[in-house]
Amino acid sequence: MGERVKNQIKKILENPEIGKPMRYARKGTRELYMGSFRRSYAYLKDENKIIFLDLYHKDEQ
Repeated sequence: MGERVKNQIKKILENPEIGKPMRYARKGTRELYMGSFRRSYAYLKDENKIIFLDLYHKDEQ
């Protein structure tokens, strides 16, 4: 699974808007699916900055 996480991070770094935009309380963050896990991150477009927030199982959402 470690290699999959690395590949996913590379994809986000290449295209920060690849993740699904979240709504409501999590507005301003994005999620990218990796099997039954979710990677949550925030992309600050004005600052060209990515902040990785969480990696969690979809059942813990």
